[in-house]
Amino acid sequence: MDANEKKVINLDLKVEFSGEYTGKSSNVYLYYMPEAKFWNQGVAAKIDY
Repeated sequence: MDANEKKVINLDLKVEFSGEYTGKSSNVYLYYMPEAKFWNQGVAAKIDY
């Protein structure tokens, strides 16, 4: 799978609350270089009802 490749996954789920949601952002860094943190956006999801 390529780095920019997108996959579509269809799931049959029950919707309780529709809307747009975003998960918490996260970061990663080498323990000996905390000044070189890399921040990643949280995963976004749009739920239609």
